Amino acid sequence: MSKRVDVEVEVISQNGFCGQGNKVGDKWVIKGKTPEGICISAFCSMMPFLNVMRYAEKDSFPFSKSPDEVTFACPDAANPVVYRLRRLREPVASDASRK
Repeated sequence: MSKRVDVEVEVISQNGFCGQGNKVGDKWVIKGKTPEGICISAFCSMMPFLNVMRYAEKDSFPFSKSPDEVTFACPDAANPVVYRLRRLREPVASDASRK
């Protein structure tokens, strides 16, 4: 079994109205629980990327500039929030934290 790593989620762009209140600069660390404050629709959109980032240590996406980072947008096309997932090579102390 592959080693599981933590993944940092950061809001890097937000246009229009975000019903969850996510704004540029918001960050969370995902270990094993859904972090408080992330919209469920955005979290569902994140899952395919998140699983690769957490479990496939060397895999990446062909459209990503870095093997340890990927960006994606929430599914609300009228009010998009863009997130960056970053694979953390060192563990983070808390289980799911918002910075």
